Amino acid sequence: MTFQPFRRSFPLELEHEILGYLYPKDLMHTALVCRRFRDISTPLLLRDAARWAVRVDAEGKNVYEPRPKVHMLIHRIVEHGDVGRHVRFLDVRASDLRRMTREALRAVWSSMSRLVALSIKGRIYPPGPTDLALTDIHFARLKRLRFDDMKKCPDFVPRHLSALTHLRLDEDAELVIEGRQRAFLTHYEGAFAPLMLQCDLDSSHALEYCALFGTLPSAMHKPSFASLGLHINLRRLILGLEIPERTLLDMLKDCPKFPNIEDIGLCFDDGNDAVPRRDPALDQLLASFPTAQRVLIYHDAWDQDWAKQQSSAWACIVAVLCKGVKAIAFSEDALIFAGPTEGWKIDESPDKWDITDMAAPWVVQAVPY
Repeated sequence: MTFQPFRRSFPLELEHEILGYLYPKDLMHTALVCRRFRDISTPLLLRDAARWAVRVDAEGKNVYEPRPKVHMLIHRIVEHGDVGRHVRFLDVRASDLRRMTREALRAVWSSMSRLVALSIKGRIYPPGPTDLALTDIHFARLKRLRFDDMKKCPDFVPRHLSALTHLRLDEDAELVIEGRQRAFLTHYEGAFAPLMLQCDLDSSHALEYCALFGTLPSAMHKPSFASLGLHINLRRLILGLEIPERTLLDMLKDCPKFPNIEDIGLCFDDGNDAVPRRDPALDQLLASFPTAQRVLIYHDAWDQDWAKQQSSAWACIVAVLCKGVKAIAFSEDALIFAGPTEGWKIDESPDKWDITDMAAPWVVQAVPY
């Protein structure tokens, strides 16, 4: 019996779909198999220009590390505009682009017709284009955006707002909308004023994650979080504004009960290096969040040793206010857990419940190893 080599290929569309499920490290190997696989794998390698990689350790926890040689990938993308059509996810620093001319940078942006997620970190400085040549650029498929220096190109975010689901702005960002434009964000992180505008524009009340940082606009009269209560899908809320506890209580006063909150973070700042050793008004702070399972209450000027001493008593109060609470933190060190037999206890190993787990989902997600 004679054997003949198997020569029949899968349909090209099916090969694209199969290789599309591979991780970058695997695609580097498939690109070496044959010319046909190389032609499929190379564009897929350019698809995801994320700066971070993620792997699962022996304990089942995600471990994030800088992605090796990602600077070479980003350099290739920004220096060779012809490959931009392959890019779907781009995580870039403004400083990476500062030496490019406006014409070259505009050509790069114009080539990225399939861009889904864009993260531009950091401030924009000369000698490059101060607006990064984003004026009049529109990414038709863009859904996730981080833009740290909105002041240099104020019309870029409004131009995409109606299509975005994830938006992250700097804590001093200002958003100006001309005319009627609807918004459908599910994730927002940034300043207070743009969020209030988004709440006014969003009739779907789709927000699931919200984190607020920075200061309140001085001209704003009686700011309130009441409009957030319309977002019944809200699961995670981090209020990290630079305001004293009294102001935070006033802004929460008119809030309805949030029916589906799982994670709540309340951080306040009286503007003093030291504050009196006074218990926080837990009953008022948590009145609107009875369903919270993880609670973070933190004052930057608290004496950490004192907060740690008080944490057990405070945890008992929180457990009454939030019946299903599983974990509570009042300081950087004291993490309090509920166990079936042990009750509440202080645990100084934050890896068991990392407060940073309450951080926003990444705009450009880490690439699996």
